[in-house]
Amino acid sequence: MTPKTVMFLPDVIGGVNSVISNVVSFNAELPPFKVVAYSNTTDKREQISNSPFAKNITRISINPRNNLYFTLRKLNKAVTEPTDCIVATDSLELSMVDVLRLPNKLVFMVLGDFQHYYTNAVNYDGIIDKYIAISKEIFEKLVQLLPHRKRDITLAYFPTPPVSQKKYERRTDALHVIYAARLDEQKNVLLLPQIDEELKNRGINVEWTIVGDGPLRSDLEAVVKSKTNFALTGFLGNKSLHEAYLHHDIFITTSLAEGLPVSVVEAMKTGLVPVVSDISGGLRELINNQQNGFLCQSNNEIAFADALEKLYHNREMKKTMSVNAREFANATFDPIINSNKYWQLFAEAAKSEKVKIYNNSKLLLFDKSWLPNSFVRNYRDLKGNLRFLLFKRTA
Repeated sequence: MTPKTVMFLPDVIGGVNSVISNVVSFNAELPPFKVVAYSNTTDKREQISNSPFAKNITRISINPRNNLYFTLRKLNKAVTEPTDCIVATDSLELSMVDVLRLPNKLVFMVLGDFQHYYTNAVNYDGIIDKYIAISKEIFEKLVQLLPHRKRDITLAYFPTPPVSQKKYERRTDALHVIYAARLDEQKNVLLLPQIDEELKNRGINVEWTIVGDGPLRSDLEAVVKSKTNFALTGFLGNKSLHEAYLHHDIFITTSLAEGLPVSVVEAMKTGLVPVVSDISGGLRELINNQQNGFLCQSNNEIAFADALEKLYHNREMKKTMSVNAREFANATFDPIINSNKYWQLFAEAAKSEKVKIYNNSKLLLFDKSWLPNSFVRNYRDLKGNLRFLLFKRTA
């Protein structure tokens, strides 16, 4: 059979899915490939849908209480040939190659400035043939951690789709600000009402559109229920989200930690002015402060309000920043050039002559190759139920 590229990713809507979708969307002569999307049965989240790789996707459900060997073997069924090149985006597929001692060439896409990515990069150094860093900061940190692998670490900005429509000009006095991300603590979404209150005290009118879902949605709804200038849309597909961008002036992200957000790049391509947290990761590579957007002190509603106030009072500045944001994003995140680079890197990894050095991973007590999964699962289910009953009794 012809060798292929097998890409693994969690089966949830988010930046990882967007990156993989765009990598396969803008290459006219795609080599054989398959996408394996795995979902955690205990963590219900919005799954990938309407994807450009829909015909090439294999969906796998996993349960953290299963014997790890059972889970890894289940994943490995999607890799049909030892010559297939595996593209990993998280730890599960790295563990699959290591624990099952697969001979396949392996690419690790480091998609965020988070410690677990760097820990995996170091721990699985012996089996990874090529690292792809999506931002300069991530690239530099990987080189610092793995100086002996510098030649195998490549900075590659991901592709994002072109935006042909022109943004609608608003004639109302208000600034129209859109937020599009998961509603959770890391994204710091509850800072938005605080920013709004600060702006309200300054006499500045802002219309907010909040796109996304997550564990803090009910908390956010409770805080803004008396406000008439907040619209919570829930999750939107890419087409609807891009349409929503066209009706806004500003894209805001208040995250406490980030990689290089696809949503920010796509918003910039639409001409939205980004107002974002000044944090490590990739945002500082996107934003030239007060030239094509604003970098604001993290978790500081005053700093965000100051930036929005400047844009409110100086519409010429907003217009100039909009043009600058669009030009930068289009030049840096070209869909065809960047997609071709990713496929070139996959092809290079497939020809790697690196000899794999597998870890002697310390697994949990019942993660044994010879133990039936039914036994392990029943034991862990029983243990989990007992813990729940004890907690309920003492609560």
